[in-house]
Amino acid sequence: AQKTSVLSSKTVGTIVAVMAKEGDRVKKGQPLIEIDARDYRADLQAAQAALEEANSAAKAAESAITSAREQKDLAAATFKRYQPLVAKGSVTPQEFDEVRTKSNIAEAELARAEDNLRAARARRKAAEAKVAYAQSLLSYTTIVAPFDGAVTAKSADIGALAAPGTPLMTVEQSGPYRLEVQVGESALARVKLGMA
Repeated sequence: AQKTSVLSSKTVGTIVAVMAKEGDRVKKGQPLIEIDARDYRADLQAAQAALEEANSAAKAAESAITSAREQKDLAAATFKRYQPLVAKGSVTPQEFDEVRTKSNIAEAELARAEDNLRAARARRKAAEAKVAYAQSLLSYTTIVAPFDGAVTAKSADIGALAAPGTPLMTVEQSGPYRLEVQVGESALARVKLGMA
């Protein structure tokens, strides 16, 4: 055979299905062995739920920024209007201090809302990475044929534990075969390259 591939699992789990036996012809991408995926599916669902939560938190943080920005703009405008009034004595220093404090608080609230948005976006990114990782692990529960060929060895059985590096099945590529033989020196003159 041109290519031989010894298939093993990339993850640990119980084998729940073996869909080929020795001598079977297989096509590239054809599922050959299925490993119990319940834990991996549960991990994926948990990761997807965390992603939904992170998306909601990011949307809430974006709304909070809009509100904080409007509050800051209003407080800044009010502060600007009060500055000439305090100089004329139209408002008391106490009233002016209250307006200035509200303006400072509004600026701090906007900064806090921006920090919250950055944190929510970071949590969303982490949740997206967890979903991708969980999907990757789940994909490892189905072992497929790497190319068209034939199963030449099967050591996987339903109920057995699959682990990384443990040979489960061997697939050899279909196609022309190469034969190597030893020829005695006395017969060498009768053998020619390409003989059938």
